[in-house]
Amino acid sequence: MAPPAMAAASPSHRCLLTVLLLLPLAASAAIPHRHRLPSYHLASLDASADSAPPTTFFEVDRPIRPPRGSLGPCSTLLLSHSFGYTYGRPPVTAAYAPPSCLGGGAASVALAVLEWSADCRGRQFDRIFGVWLSGAELLRSCTAEPRATGIVWSVSRDVTRYASLLAEPGEIAVYLGNLVDSTYTGVYHANLTLHLYFHPAPPPSPPQQADLIVPISRSLPLNDGQWLAIQNGTDVQGKKIAIPSNTYRAVLEVFVSFHSNDEFWYTNPPNEYIEANNLSGVAGNGAFREVIVKINDDIVGAIWPFTVIYTGGVNPLLWRPITSIGSFNLPTYDIDITPFLGKLLDGKEHYFGFGVTNALDVWYIDANLHLWLDHKSERTTASLISYDASQMVLNVDSAFSGLDGQFITSASRHISATGSVKSSYGEVTTNFYQRFSYENSNVYSKNGTVQVVNQTIDAKSGVFAKDALAVLQSEELHQIFPLYVYTGTSDQEDDEYTLISLVKLGVNEKKTSGGKMGFSYNSLRNSQSAHGNMKVKKNLVVGGLGETHQERSISKKKVAIEETLVLYSLYAQVHNFPQTFHRLQLHSNYIRLQPSAMASMATTSCLLAILLLPLLQPLVALAVPSRSRFPSTLDLAAAFDSSASEQQQPQPPTTFFEVDRPIRPPRGSVGPCSTLLLSHSFGYTYGRPPVTAAYSPPPRGRIFDRIFGVWLSGAELLRGCTAEPRANGIVWSASRDVSRYAALLAEPGEIAVYLGNLVDDTYTGIYHANLTLHLYFHPAPPPPPSQQQHADLILPISRSLPLNDGQWFAIQNSTDVQSMKVVIPSNTYRAVIEVFVSFHSNYEDWYMHPPNEYIEANNKSDLPGNGAFREIIVKVDGDVVGAVWPFTVIYTGGVNPLFWRPITAIGSFDLPTYEIDITPFLGKLLDGKEHDFGFSVTNALDVWFIDANLHLWLDHKSEKTFGSLVSYEALSLALEVDSDFSSLDGQFVTSSSRQISATGWVKSSYGKAMTTFNQSFSYRNSNVYSKNDEITDWANW
Repeated sequence: MAPPAMAAASPSHRCLLTVLLLLPLAASAAIPHRHRLPSYHLASLDASADSAPPTTFFEVDRPIRPPRGSLGPCSTLLLSHSFGYTYGRPPVTAAYAPPSCLGGGAASVALAVLEWSADCRGRQFDRIFGVWLSGAELLRSCTAEPRATGIVWSVSRDVTRYASLLAEPGEIAVYLGNLVDSTYTGVYHANLTLHLYFHPAPPPSPPQQADLIVPISRSLPLNDGQWLAIQNGTDVQGKKIAIPSNTYRAVLEVFVSFHSNDEFWYTNPPNEYIEANNLSGVAGNGAFREVIVKINDDIVGAIWPFTVIYTGGVNPLLWRPITSIGSFNLPTYDIDITPFLGKLLDGKEHYFGFGVTNALDVWYIDANLHLWLDHKSERTTASLISYDASQMVLNVDSAFSGLDGQFITSASRHISATGSVKSSYGEVTTNFYQRFSYENSNVYSKNGTVQVVNQTIDAKSGVFAKDALAVLQSEELHQIFPLYVYTGTSDQEDDEYTLISLVKLGVNEKKTSGGKMGFSYNSLRNSQSAHGNMKVKKNLVVGGLGETHQERSISKKKVAIEETLVLYSLYAQVHNFPQTFHRLQLHSNYIRLQPSAMASMATTSCLLAILLLPLLQPLVALAVPSRSRFPSTLDLAAAFDSSASEQQQPQPPTTFFEVDRPIRPPRGSVGPCSTLLLSHSFGYTYGRPPVTAAYSPPPRGRIFDRIFGVWLSGAELLRGCTAEPRANGIVWSASRDVSRYAALLAEPGEIAVYLGNLVDDTYTGIYHANLTLHLYFHPAPPPPPSQQQHADLILPISRSLPLNDGQWFAIQNSTDVQSMKVVIPSNTYRAVIEVFVSFHSNYEDWYMHPPNEYIEANNKSDLPGNGAFREIIVKVDGDVVGAVWPFTVIYTGGVNPLFWRPITAIGSFDLPTYEIDITPFLGKLLDGKEHDFGFSVTNALDVWFIDANLHLWLDHKSEKTFGSLVSYEALSLALEVDSDFSSLDGQFVTSSSRQISATGWVKSSYGKAMTTFNQSFSYRNSNVYSKNDEITDWANW
């Protein structure tokens, strides 16, 4: 997908299949997938159906269902407009006022849905468009590919996470750069509607939606969307933002779309191929792109974007009416920057920047910074504990001869940050990590007329937040984006030929979420397979067929937390009695409990209960066989103390003990509160009822060791054995953790102790025992974070209005870095960058690009190169905090437009976003200064559109949080390209991997939380050209 001006001036500069449509075909013709056909080329297919009703296009996606019991919808029309000649003009704007039904504020929102509905009749390209509210991008999408009979489509996106934005007045901005003239007659008539659903009662804590959403985008007025436009690999676009000082969590939601020269970035060959073949008009920089998100100079996350194919991408016939995945509702990407709040809560502006590695012009990127605020504090404090954003590893293996060849691109990246935020909810440590790997094989054959791109993006990210007692949040997302694109020609004769297209793309996703109450597992498998052909005569489509098959399945599972068996080995050396003890420990998960007075102790109020049975017992030598006895090692939840003495000599009694795990009260617990339950001298008690007696000094005598038991209301709490008596007397004690019996201890009952002892003239020993209960209580816990799971503040990282474009950054090549300076509020305790990525122009199919050596060898000056790998690098203050290996979205006009009728390609209507949790970096960002958030795209060609939303969670009970980066690793990208080609035929296998990890803690009113964020990527792309480049076989699975 390309900017309209390019489409109007020369469709060959905008679409996949360009040269073959505009020039007489020869054996050395450019790669067929570069053709992108506007609807008028397909008009002959629709001519016989002029009276037919419009075609309804749709993208197969998960239905958005209101939560059970929610109230609504409350629907409000935000904007209605006809987008005629809008290219290069300011976005259409409208004042936004919160609907009257939103009187309960952001916390009352159970579900918010933004619906775009539109129709168009006439000739037109598919167009990219974006919707912003107060500079924060809410939706990035692709229009359906128009046809003569007209089209109708709608896109719905869950925007609940922007509840804090929706609760405040602002300005709606919509940019859809359209051209209308004598050739391109299609006008898009659109309505934008907000549907709100509400909780029937106040939502439970912790917060689901952010308290504040700060857009990172360009400000109005401008003559474009509010996205940032990244035009090359060195272009960094961003924005300076000051994060509220009471932020305790921050998540950056990034919108990314790629257009113009980089719309098909995943098919781009390396520059060497382009140069060798003198392909001056071909998008290069290889087939790898990475959106880099930076705060100041630190890379806080990256986005390796899902390769959204817009509704006109590859072949428009593929997306009628089914559009490609993500095309109507482009995905967003979240980066949790909570670990970085330690560097951002200084009250100063910090630069949130975005760049795209290898980007070509243009990538539209902006972001929403979701911030959770501590409303009970003026300032939170945070610290970045650890941070690791090593260099991306990128390898390109090129082998080509002439226009044929193979380019194998591989890449990997790892970003991780851990930080701590302290707010009124306590101190929470958050870790955010990303690990990416990328493989792209880009093969040209048949003299460059056939291209096969096979690509796999493997992206793994996670967020872990914990306080001193428990894991509060554990989320891990593993995504695999397979992509296969084959394009070629057949039946070529004079000015006639048949274009053959095959596209396979998908999203395989596994997500695990956990917390104190359990965990859930969700999996998603969404795949599309589209193939078709178009008969072209004199640059017009005179026939064709497109067929698209899509399968989408989800799996959900919830599991309650149970006790976990933990193995450990305990070694103890007792002086004079050297022994080694090995044991099993049954350890229950921590549960946060409320304190309660002893008089009315609730079942859950007891943090630790220790039952102590001290026994004092003197001993006389007995005529019994010697026996070896070992201490029992039951690991339960209580403690007993037993002390007994028996003396015949004036020497002090011998003290016995069992080597066992010490029972230590939890840190911060209150107590002990000790109560003597029973004191008794066990004389002749054998065969008699349990008794209660007062404690008396230890006597002297002879006795056997005895077994005993303690019960409460019939439940046994302790079973033990007395120490073996000695002549000089004995003293011992036993403690047992009985916390698990808190429910019993909270109710009246009866204590019963049985120790069957015999006393006569021979056996004179009497056990004098005290039974004591020690209770420890939880301190008054800090209030938990609000129940919103979404950010309190969303800061856009995008270009500001006014401008004559979307607010995304446009990344035009691999050295272009786009960035923005942002100040993180000093009370931020979590931060996530959501990155929007899209690729456009002649480089829309970057995953099909051959290496540059292939292009150069075949003198294919009009063929995009840079190989078939792209990685979006996200940096904060120069540190790689994450990466995006994008899903290969195919737009509604991509590959073969007939594929996407009516089902569009995955992600074409709702382009995916990518999240990078930068919470581990908050220790470096909470200094009140501006921090640079930058984005770049490895191997990018012109153009990638990237911007981001920085989602921030704020501690409203603190003015400042504190954080520290504990560890950080962002290894260099591993990228390999294996090229093997002869002339225009060949194979290019690209593989890549990357790991990024960061751990940091943030201390806020919620406590001190350690967060680890990591990304693990793997990528493989096989790009095969055969039959003198007439057929391209491309796979990315």
